[in-house]
Amino acid sequence: MKKKICALICCVVFTSITLVACGKTETINNEMKEKAEEAVKEMADDAFSEADSHENTSEKAVSEEPVEPVDELNNPDAELLKEGNTVTVGEICEITLDYTDITGDVMPKNPASFYTHYEADAGKAYVDVCVAYKNTDTSAITADDTMKGRLVYAGKYEYSGFSMIEEDNRGNFTYSNITSISPLSTEYIHYLFEVPDEVKNSGKEVDVYLTVSDKEYKVEVNQGSVDSSEVKATTEATNVGGTVNDGEAITTSNSEFSVDYSNITNDVMPKSPANFYSHYEADAGKVYVDFCIAYKNTSGSNIGADKIMSASLKYADKYDYTGFSMIEEDNRGDFTYSNITSVAPLSTEYIHYLFEVPEEVKNSSESIVISFTIDGCDFDYTVR
Repeated sequence: MKKKICALICCVVFTSITLVACGKTETINNEMKEKAEEAVKEMADDAFSEADSHENTSEKAVSEEPVEPVDELNNPDAELLKEGNTVTVGEICEITLDYTDITGDVMPKNPASFYTHYEADAGKAYVDVCVAYKNTDTSAITADDTMKGRLVYAGKYEYSGFSMIEEDNRGNFTYSNITSISPLSTEYIHYLFEVPDEVKNSGKEVDVYLTVSDKEYKVEVNQGSVDSSEVKATTEATNVGGTVNDGEAITTSNSEFSVDYSNITNDVMPKSPANFYSHYEADAGKVYVDFCIAYKNTSGSNIGADKIMSASLKYADKYDYTGFSMIEEDNRGDFTYSNITSVAPLSTEYIHYLFEVPEEVKNSSESIVISFTIDGCDFDYTVR
């Protein structure tokens, strides 16, 4: 089995940060340039070998920090950080909340003639918290070490995010993990959280907690209502297992899902291939059985995409096969590794489970049944 990277144009193109210059727009990848550079290097080294381990240890240039479930998401002891107010944090820094926004497209404050911006995927929005950070320490600090952030929606759903920093007189964004703030300098740091669209329009409470020098500060993005019900009570199981069919909506205690489709092919492609995408081509004499589900996380915290589902395949009622999972990204235009990707609360993502089988499985008339487990419930799905 080989995972391949395909580019539909001669140069490497990235997709969802957008570069704009002199009226011309070019789309680039939401996972940042490191992903593409990593992919090109791996292609040159012929290093894609997921068939052996199905593991990948590469990091994203902009990675979401994992969120651990906590007993109480709202911190009543957090100091309130209000827009325009400056807070002194020991001899480390002075921080001022510049503004907050919930938008589908995060733009620089004063866009230059050439700039990057962050466009959320379809059905999602960004919560943008911008902080002016003055370094009052005696040495430089890397921008992504200045603060950590988490978002709490409706008092019970928690989201992780990532930071970036302004440059060029607030005309552009750059990577916080490669940028330092020198002593007595003031720079503008943004913390972004990608959330479902409903967070923007629901009128429910949205709070961001920023940790600076081990102290947590609260930013009230939206002072709406709090949902006082238990997280797990929001979803009542309607099916505790059994046979499922294409498109059938299944509800468990922490999820809602349906089977999107299944396919038997020698080359697994994204649903809507982007300009730059990866695909999975089976080895000679073999094919893939591709099993795809639409999965909505109804729990209160992130869940690792590789923890969502386990599955096995039985052919002709006697031959057993194992497989591996991956997850779609970039509006179903690409695949990424499930073991480095999380599904946020209330988000719906498309997860694939692939089984590499002999080619005769595709051409025979024998049965193919996938048995899978989600949220502790066991299901069966008949491919053929």
